[in-house]
Amino acid sequence: MLNDDLKEILHIFNKFDISEEDQRRIFSKGIYFDFTYGNPDPKHRNKKLDVFGVWILLKTCVDYNININLKTLLHEPWAFEEESLVRFASEMQDRYNGVNEKKGQKIKHN
Repeated sequence: MLNDDLKEILHIFNKFDISEEDQRRIFSKGIYFDFTYGNPDPKHRNKKLDVFGVWILLKTCVDYNININLKTLLHEPWAFEEESLVRFASEMQDRYNGVNEKKGQKIKHN
């Protein structure tokens, strides 16, 4: 349920001591990871995580005891060194949001 998800998102954000200002920015804009540093991206390395994707990334770090540089994640995402973790969170975000990127169609949930 969305209400429970939002509570858990706020819990994870507070666990990481993410400022209210940064939380508002994540809720409104998400985080864009430019792993190609502004160059063309034919392999689709660059990813944008919405609030649910950021939650998934942080929850994964908690669940698997992965240490990340939170300052880099929040303020310099182009320098974030965990590209595979971002890719994983992006894929899970797409599943969570029910979007099939290849076909651009909604996936039915039972």
